[in-house]
Amino acid sequence: MKITEEAKNVLNQVLAENNADGLLVTLQETCCGKNPVFQMAVFDENDPVDEIDGIRVCAGEDEKSVIEDMMIDLVNGELVVLNTVCGCGDGCHHDHEHDGECCSSHEHDGECCGNHESESGCCSNHGNEGHGGCCHHE
Repeated sequence: MKITEEAKNVLNQVLAENNADGLLVTLQETCCGKNPVFQMAVFDENDPVDEIDGIRVCAGEDEKSVIEDMMIDLVNGELVVLNTVCGCGDGCHHDHEHDGECCSSHEHDGECCGNHESESGCCSNHGNEGHGGCCHHE
């Protein structure tokens, strides 16, 4: 995971204002797989804490594998979590366009590709472009 300098500055301010030690990462199962949830936390001595770009982050092994290719950035004054690897299900692509298509070369077998609204809830790619509106990464 990467945390940009701009995001780090805002995160440090927010963490200090809330007397938090850093970020706690948990996983939430959705229609598109496991998605990380970030929250402020006060750590105890037994928590598995790493420092990532100047921010203390508590994440177990499963959480680390999910957030490995993510980036916390500041976009239009808001903290956002972006998946920096192109693939299905995240819906929050950072540097390129997909024209509504999944860029991964694989079959979906009826699974959510993240490129539409799901009848059962948010499918993560419904015009929010990952900038402050992606419901899985706020």
